[in-house]
Amino acid sequence: MSELDSGALYEELDKSDMAGLVESFSDQVSRAWQIASQADLSHLYRKSKRVLFLGMGGSAIGSSLACALAEGESSVPLAVHRGYELPAWVDKNTLVVAVSYSGNTLETLSAYQSALERKAPTVVLTSGGKLSQLAKEKKQSVVIIPKGMPPRASLGYLFIPLLKILDSLGIYSIGDEEVESLVKALQGVAEEVGRKRAERDNSAKSLARQLHGNIPLVYGGVGVMGVAAERWCGQLQENSKVLAFYNVFPELCHNQVIGWVDRACVGERVVLVSLTDGEENPWLAKQIEVTLAMAEERKATVVEITVSGENRLEKALKAIYMGDFVSLYLAMLNRADPTETDNISRLKDAVAEVDEKRGD
Repeated sequence: MSELDSGALYEELDKSDMAGLVESFSDQVSRAWQIASQADLSHLYRKSKRVLFLGMGGSAIGSSLACALAEGESSVPLAVHRGYELPAWVDKNTLVVAVSYSGNTLETLSAYQSALERKAPTVVLTSGGKLSQLAKEKKQSVVIIPKGMPPRASLGYLFIPLLKILDSLGIYSIGDEEVESLVKALQGVAEEVGRKRAERDNSAKSLARQLHGNIPLVYGGVGVMGVAAERWCGQLQENSKVLAFYNVFPELCHNQVIGWVDRACVGERVVLVSLTDGEENPWLAKQIEVTLAMAEERKATVVEITVSGENRLEKALKAIYMGDFVSLYLAMLNRADPTETDNISRLKDAVAEVDEKRGD
């Protein structure tokens, strides 16, 4: 029996049950939709000329995905901001959506306070913390989600409500039937690559085995597959405790592709994972084909994953969900606790010290 098929390995390493959180993702998506549907969004400014999402790390990836999904339908610009200072163009005609799972993310709090000072209408998505308190004090819209999980394991809660917000603004259309179909599709992924499926029939476990001891490089096309590639990279870094990298077509064809010329720069330790959804235009499809061929010529291992689904939303979340499982299994192979993030905590503590000194 493969060690990835043994419950003992997860009991030993996965002390906070990240595996359970991953496997219950479909339930989280369903619950997130219920929460969003019951939320009071009456304070939203529906004549906003632009929408800006605030967030960092696991709390920002949902915003990136929402923007990628909605940009083809939206009549107003959509953007994601990861940082302390707001862009100069944010004003009273800009809807600012602040997303922080903990509600205490310093960068998001700083940017949100600036948005309030500029009289921009806002809505907050959080489990509590200072962000929730501030928004309630200022009588701004707040959507409260369950607490107690790592932000990266809360994507359903940090993403689905954003689609409801965009739907309320008339920017992106989504309803109960689409969410129900999405939940069923995600349940199907869990059945195909969950812990109970043996490695010999489990593509996520097999891919984790290929990545073990190697350098993961994830490529996706601009839009939702590019966001999926970014999510894969983040999950491999945080859950699996490896240095991982990602890039997006067609941009990488104008720079990173040159790196495939020199075998000494890549060698045989690179495993390139290509994420596609079958909707790539002919130019993009050809760029992907040639780039992957170049990588194989330089002895890199290339794994092509083409995600099927009823729509772009389903394809995007299925691609992301597959990556979550791969990162979990790679963590087990690396004998790492997938929940532990000591280096991030160390950085947050260091920044907090700077903040304390500024207040003296």
